Amino acid sequence: LGIMRARILGPLLRHAHLIKETPRYRNEPDWFATPVARTKPTLLVCATFDALHRADLWVAPRVHDPSFRVVRLPVTHEALCMGLSYLRLWEDAVAWHDP
Repeated sequence: LGIMRARILGPLLRHAHLIKETPRYRNEPDWFATPVARTKPTLLVCATFDALHRADLWVAPRVHDPSFRVVRLPVTHEALCMGLSYLRLWEDAVAWHDP
């Protein structure tokens, strides 16, 4: 069974392109730690099982910042993006204004 699995998965994995870093979309790699970002209250909603983004890297510089909140949901990147409207973030006043 192991040899058969290796024969099937081996060629597939050689063609796989694994994500090595978070896409930045022309932002600084540590944008959440920049002086500009520190002036803005931030609510970061992230998926625990996200294969695309590394939210832990974004959270680290502001972990003790009271204006920075994190909501981790036990879903994948795709599930979070597709179900974003179900979070009803517009009802969270603190997400949009200073507390």
